Amino acid sequence: MMKKRFCCIFMALALCIASIAPCMESSAADAERELEAKSLGPNPTYTFTSIKGTPVSTAAGSSKATILIFGSTVCPNTYHTMQSISGSSWVKDSGIRTVFAETNRASKADVETFARNYGCSSVTFAMT
Repeated sequence: MMKKRFCCIFMALALCIASIAPCMESSAADAERELEAKSLGPNPTYTFTSIKGTPVSTAAGSSKATILIFGSTVCPNTYHTMQSISGSSWVKDSGIRTVFAETNRASKADVETFARNYGCSSVTFAMT
């Protein structure tokens, strides 16, 4: 009887340890990632002007994930990339901010035309 009770207590203890161990590993990995992020220094920020005339900062906000897409209005790869992104379901997610920054110094009219042809209302189009 005593052996059976000892065995049950041992099994319960082993289950408790097994359930705590992954949490400890995860916590250690999180701490390591946080330390690594701090060692990289602050994220550089830049402010673009959107085609609507509003400033668009590259600073990451805490409320939304920011996806920055750098491309050119005259590049076929950019056309296909923007069509794919604009047609995806995740781009409309309220927790994601998607910004396209034109890098070839195109005019505002060219970026507006590009946005109309290849973008969607969920993407902010800006000029560098």
